[in-house]
Amino acid sequence: MSDEIVIVGAGAHARKLWLYARLMGLRVRAFVDESPAAVSPSTEIPCVHPDQLADLAAGQSFIVAIGNPAARKKFQEKLQSRGWVPMVLVHPSAYVAEDARVGPGSVVCAQAVVETGAVVGAGCIVDIGVSVDHDCSVEEYCHLTAGSVLPPYTRVFH
Repeated sequence: MSDEIVIVGAGAHARKLWLYARLMGLRVRAFVDESPAAVSPSTEIPCVHPDQLADLAAGQSFIVAIGNPAARKKFQEKLQSRGWVPMVLVHPSAYVAEDARVGPGSVVCAQAVVETGAVVGAGCIVDIGVSVDHDCSVEEYCHLTAGSVLPPYTRVFH
């Protein structure tokens, strides 16, 4: 795993993931946003348009910090097709069982729990304080909102 990451998005969710990345010892290279009005959550890290990313090599680690699942999927798949690698961010206060699976490009937020045998698909947001009990299955690009509780064997589709 690289110690450098690019965050796609520049809003509140991007700000949250920037802080998580820092807690995980990662350096954020840039925030990426299509909007000309986008502003970086950090004065020290640039916010660039996607067109400015052509020089970044295959293997670049990234995470998409956009709440809309269709947009999250679009950007994740586009960057993966360039050879970029979607990271999983797990806040240090979260718990993920050693046999749980969390898909590429997903984030497990502060105080969240992903229990034994649970599967969280690609590009998901397991938000603050979410509890995913044993043997649950969460389809790709889902957003489990803060405080949600999934009982055992729950299946989540979007």
